[in-house]
Amino acid sequence: MNFTNQQQLLKSQQKEAEFQARTFMSLYNEITNKCFSLCVNRFTNSSINDNTGSAADDKESNDCLDSCIGRWTKLNQRITLAFVKHNQKRLQEQMQEAAVNSQTAAQVASDVNAGIPIVGGTTLQG
Repeated sequence: MNFTNQQQLLKSQQKEAEFQARTFMSLYNEITNKCFSLCVNRFTNSSINDNTGSAADDKESNDCLDSCIGRWTKLNQRITLAFVKHNQKRLQEQMQEAAVNSQTAAQVASDVNAGIPIVGGTTLQG
């Protein structure tokens, strides 16, 4: 793999990492908003476990949050697994393509050094 291919691969990996970070933050914000909207019904307590409200309300809110977050966590795990599989496949394809390009470049360089005509019967050697 030559230097240019390495730079392209590095840029691709950086873009993928940035995309994954944005995706994670978006998912985190969505989980927070959905679970909060679904599970938190009153704002009289400073925290969900505060004993100033009804114990049943606190338990219900806690159970709801646990369930909601659990569902989103499982979904996130499945999405992450799909991303990993997709990225592994893409990386393998990129590596195969780079290997083919490297072999082609090596063959062209070998042909040029041997004085084999490349295009239109011309050679690069005199």
